[in-house]
Amino acid sequence: MSSVQQLLTLCARTHLHPADAEALARCAAQITDWSNVAARAEAQGLGPLLARHLQTAGVAPPKAIRRQLQALTVRHCHAFAVRMRALAQILAAFEQAGIPVRVLKGAALAHLIYPAPGLRSMRDLDLLVSPADARRAQTLLAQLGFTAPLPPPGAPLPDKHLTPATRADAGLTVTVELHTNLFHAFERASFTLADACGPPLVFSVNGVAAQTLGPEDMLWHLCRHIAYHASIWEP
Repeated sequence: MSSVQQLLTLCARTHLHPADAEALARCAAQITDWSNVAARAEAQGLGPLLARHLQTAGVAPPKAIRRQLQALTVRHCHAFAVRMRALAQILAAFEQAGIPVRVLKGAALAHLIYPAPGLRSMRDLDLLVSPADARRAQTLLAQLGFTAPLPPPGAPLPDKHLTPATRADAGLTVTVELHTNLFHAFERASFTLADACGPPLVFSVNGVAAQTLGPEDMLWHLCRHIAYHASIWEP
């Protein structure tokens, strides 16, 4: 494993303990070419975490890299703020309409385990609703200004999620995937909102109450999700 790979591996954690910081500093001292470090970190969704952990460990990368990481951090914080503003609006609308919903993956993890906003990179907002509520929920997204395609009347719903809904906001395209199941039919697993076991984890998004899966359900889903994508991306 190269020094850059070791550095990114050490940064793939929300908190840097003293022993980790020492290991990170030793690893950084072995890097002679920093030119692609920021780009590689961003490709793994680690740009803001790398910037934070380098600072925590007292590591000063070359000035150009510091500027790149600062820019990435600002960009991610802006994107996070825009997405959370949209998410709060969606959750409030669903609550008013009586549509139960669970926030999935990055948007939930960012609030539950990350120490600062924007450290958890994400591409979209994933929400789980009941199949019976899916069309009404997608219609609400359209009323909130999203381009939110629906299957033709009478047509079956997709097996996992509806066509992503999108809305331009503050220079960013906010994408929302309304899931009716956590898995595709071919994955030989199924999990709908009715399958949730135990109480949900609760957090707040810009003052609006939000719920996600309970710890066991969340861990199972994330492990299955990682395994599925690893089987696609890696030989």
